[in-house]
Amino acid sequence: MVKTFAAAAFVLAGLATPAAQAAVVSFNFGGSISALIADDSSNTFSANFAVGDAVSGTFSFDTDALGVDIFPGTLRTYASSFNATISGHAFSGASEYRIFNNASGGDDGFSIINETGSYSAPALGPLQARTFFLQFLGMPVGTLADLDIIIDPAALFSLATNYAPHGFRLDSTRDDSFGGAYFNITSVTRVPEPGSWPLVLLALAMAGTAARSKKRQA
Repeated sequence: MVKTFAAAAFVLAGLATPAAQAAVVSFNFGGSISALIADDSSNTFSANFAVGDAVSGTFSFDTDALGVDIFPGTLRTYASSFNATISGHAFSGASEYRIFNNASGGDDGFSIINETGSYSAPALGPLQARTFFLQFLGMPVGTLADLDIIIDPAALFSLATNYAPHGFRLDSTRDDSFGGAYFNITSVTRVPEPGSWPLVLLALAMAGTAARSKKRQA
């Protein structure tokens, strides 16, 4: 009986591992604001954001999507999306997932970016959404040599030796002023695929049952 439970737990644990990747994968990130690089003329930006404020969120992309070669052999983009909470304010929308092979600094990396202002942002006086970006550059040359889509950015996160700044910008509707901030990203973790946790919990429960049964037999 003990061997049966143990074997079942092992099989279920194996099923819980993502052998077959889902089309859409997501990653959590976290960090804090490191610098305010600009403030609008009304000081609305600095009234809502400050160095040290928390940054957290998620970005997703479709591993089955076709990439677009912006600069063949150097830059490829994929459709993605993001949501972020910065200083308690929510930002979200579509973005580009960009893969860099030997980028302008002679390095490799990837980024999640929206430069069009087409993402949603809170109403903060005269400020409106403009740019949001996460950039992970400074990886060794050749890391992304074939420009294949990065299935697991969390695995490559530790390879980046010199991250480019992450940040966002909000433009003023009253004049040409704007507010902007950089933030540090200190963690990137894969979001478990739907359906995997029940299997993991069941495997753990069965393993626990097997352990208790073995203890009674001892």
